Amino acid sequence: DLLLNGKSMRYFLFKVTNRHEEARADRKFVEGRLSELTEPNAVGHYYFTSALETDWKGQYVDGLRQVRRWRDGAVKPPYIMTYHLRWFESLLAAGCGQYSESIRDLTEIERECERMGEIALRARAINTRGWIHGLLQDHARAMELNEEGIRVALLEGDEPEKLCNARLNCADILIAQGRHSEAE
Repeated sequence: DLLLNGKSMRYFLFKVTNRHEEARADRKFVEGRLSELTEPNAVGHYYFTSALETDWKGQYVDGLRQVRRWRDGAVKPPYIMTYHLRWFESLLAAGCGQYSESIRDLTEIERECERMGEIALRARAINTRGWIHGLLQDHARAMELNEEGIRVALLEGDEPEKLCNARLNCADILIAQGRHSEAE
């Protein structure tokens, strides 16, 4: 049990630190024993990481199917992890062209995170909504959301991932508007 839970968490750590071969071995080990996985954080990290892999490969339908599997499991991830999984599900759904559903779900996640005082995930939800509006060519709304995402992310401090995503989204919008020098 301890070995299985540890390998699930290590799979996540190896994947996000670019140690893909080691991650692959741990994923295979966990997948063969998934029904035995009992630690809620390990369950959440497994589903999140396995869906993340498919997202990185542009396999959004497979990723969406993978991330939704956590709902059917006997062991549920911790409450906040369910919101991380829902955020990722929304990101993948947008990759599948399900924009309205994604925006609706991200708005709900943002509101719940604001209620809980959860800054990091709230910033992600706002940034992702901004990204989707950019895809839909609603540049004004996209810029507004990404600027809000920057303000919210800064509440957490100088955490680069969310800040860089929002700033990159803003630059994409400026480029789409032909404002190249401002995008730099």
